[in-house]
Amino acid sequence: MTASETDERERPSSLLITVEPDEETAAERERELVRKLERGERIPRVISFETPSQLRRLFTGRNEELIREVKREPPAHIQDLAERVGRTRFEVAGDLDVLAEYGIVRYRDDEESEMPYVPYDEVRIEYDLLRSI
Repeated sequence: MTASETDERERPSSLLITVEPDEETAAERERELVRKLERGERIPRVISFETPSQLRRLFTGRNEELIREVKREPPAHIQDLAERVGRTRFEVAGDLDVLAEYGIVRYRDDEESEMPYVPYDEVRIEYDLLRSI
C-alpha cells in the first residue's frame, strides 16, 4: 500500500464546515469532537469560519455546483468539468484551486493532467444563525 493510499484510508469520510464566532463556541466544538474520538466514533474533518460572511465567500453557488459535479462524476480533465458547468476552464481552475486550499477538493495527478475529486462522502455546513451575530 502506498503512502497516498494509506492517507486516503485514514482521512475522515465527512467534512463539517462551521461558523464559530467566538473562542468559547470553538472550544465546545473541540471538546465534543474529543469525546466522540474517545468513544471510538469517527469524527469529521472540521473547517471553521469566524463569520457567516466568510463562509459565504467560499461557498458560492458556483463553488457548490463544482463540489457536487466533481463528487457526482470526477472529471478526467478540468476542461471537461468546465464544459459540464458552462464556464471557462480558467474560472473553474481558479475556483477549484481555492477549494483545494481548504482541502474540500483534492487533485489526483496523472502524467497528462490534474484530476479533481472530493474525498468526502458527506459535506455538511452547520452554524447557529443567532449565535453568529
